[in-house]
Amino acid sequence: MSEIKVKLLALCILCTPLACSAQDFSPEFVRHVFLNLDITSFPNSWGPQHFPEGTTMKDILKTGVKYEIKECKNKKNCTVIHFPYHIKESTYMDDGWYNYFKIIMQEKDKILVCFSDVNGWGNYNVTEPLELKKIKGKFVVTHEYNQSIKGCDYYNDDR
Repeated sequence: MSEIKVKLLALCILCTPLACSAQDFSPEFVRHVFLNLDITSFPNSWGPQHFPEGTTMKDILKTGVKYEIKECKNKKNCTVIHFPYHIKESTYMDDGWYNYFKIIMQEKDKILVCFSDVNGWGNYNVTEPLELKKIKGKFVVTHEYNQSIKGCDYYNDDR
């Protein structure tokens, strides 16, 4: 069993929901990884199907869409981007759409993260960690684990 899988198993067993990260990361590092995340490398509402291969979160923010980026409340190693709705037909949620991103751990060239995509029409909430690897300046999902951990939970306290 690989070292990262052993550490992941330990996180599953030992972590509490509020203090699940094995390491501390600066808010700048968390934001850097999130903004350079290849959102076409895993299923989410930005999707592989909606943007060209290799599109990052930073590329989406450059399109002129309104957004606010901040650290998550009461969670370390976590960043949230809030996209306020700009259409009157939005009846599901008054305050828009949220993408949450949390780094669980880093081991050599791999980073384990959780990604949550929350809006009124449906949610893509990863309760299993995603494994990222930096490839050509972007962080690409190379593996989706099928083992849920407490640190990858549904985020709703930042609304």
